[in-house]
Amino acid sequence: MEDKSKLEGVAGSLAAGVAGTTVAALGTSITPLAAFVPFLMQSLATRRHSARIDKALNDINEILKSHGEEIQNINDYQYKLISEVVATVFNTIDQEKLEFLKAAINNTINNEELNKKNTEYLSRILRDISISEINFLLDNFKYENIFVSNGASSDKNLHIKPGTETEVIASGLINLGLIYSKNPKFDVTKYVFSPVVPKLIALLRNSA
Repeated sequence: MEDKSKLEGVAGSLAAGVAGTTVAALGTSITPLAAFVPFLMQSLATRRHSARIDKALNDINEILKSHGEEIQNINDYQYKLISEVVATVFNTIDQEKLEFLKAAINNTINNEELNKKNTEYLSRILRDISISEINFLLDNFKYENIFVSNGASSDKNLHIKPGTETEVIASGLINLGLIYSKNPKFDVTKYVFSPVVPKLIALLRNSA
């Protein structure tokens, strides 16, 4: 048996292990769910997902190789976050989010400020956040305050019209703890971005 690749050494998660076993048996990367549901395995969606995973894992392996000896010196929290992101890859069908996950792995290797608390939180966010929510953060982090109202946005204040898709996206970010309320006044609540948002954006930025 050939030596394990750097990716296999880093990605020691349950999801990666199950998928790796399936790859050996079936010659393709499929999700753990598909491994136990034969009819799902026969669908075209499974084949498309397998192709996306194969490409993503190949790209991740190249990213890890490009960092050379830096990989050997990552700390436990960098290792954990990379492993968690690789596990998330197996359950991600959105190609744009896969690109962000690859960027997160690349940026984690040089992020020595990770600790137990923010690693666990960031890994949960990266698993659960949608591509629409990611794009909202990237597009609107420049604002200091967020309001759900019919008002007009200004340099510092973002106004989101009630009942719109953008309000739904903002609600998802509130549930993730990336936006929280501050100083409610009467029927208008001011929201601000969580201090973790700039850390998340730094991970998602593609420096290429």
